[in-house]
Amino acid sequence: MALFSIVQVSPNVQLGLWRMDETAELLLGRYPFLQPEVELFRNDGRKLERLSVYALLFEMTGSEQLRIGHEPSGRPYIEGYNISISHTKGYAALILSKHMRVAIDVETVSDRVARIAKRFIRSDEKAADVTEMLINWSVKETVFKFYSDVRRLDYFDMRLHHFSTPSKGKEGEVEVDNLPENESIKVKMRCFPDFVLTYAFQ
Repeated sequence: MALFSIVQVSPNVQLGLWRMDETAELLLGRYPFLQPEVELFRNDGRKLERLSVYALLFEMTGSEQLRIGHEPSGRPYIEGYNISISHTKGYAALILSKHMRVAIDVETVSDRVARIAKRFIRSDEKAADVTEMLINWSVKETVFKFYSDVRRLDYFDMRLHHFSTPSKGKEGEVEVDNLPENESIKVKMRCFPDFVLTYAFQ
């Protein structure tokens, strides 16, 4: 089984992470009720992403009936839940709550982020190494999703306060200003050897 973890990060918020190291055929063998979800997919990578998210959703809720829709903005929804989804190479992440707004992002560790840092890191933000750059990127992706039903934020509309990179697997937190709305939000973060995970709920 490719389940990485399911964690209750708050009494009303559940976070799941799936390692995509199985084939779509193996997942369909284990979760045959998901066959209709991928009948129209030809790309194996997209099929595996979709199956991984739905397998994770089932493991988190125990329900075979829940289906993910999308608002005109692209924001995903499930009736009765607030939800956010993210994919990166090898992983799918999902955060659920019945009562709180949620957002999540997962990013594979790569030097590529250093080449595009000027596109998303402000001059008044901390970004001393690749890990800090990747945290900045992932945190802003989470904040962007969090506010996506209110407005489309530019990367420079968000400002991270000083933060400390958490130890591998440990949780850290950073406060982020939403400058157009003149408010701030706290984003949780976890760093692993091959990926960074960030999420918010409020």
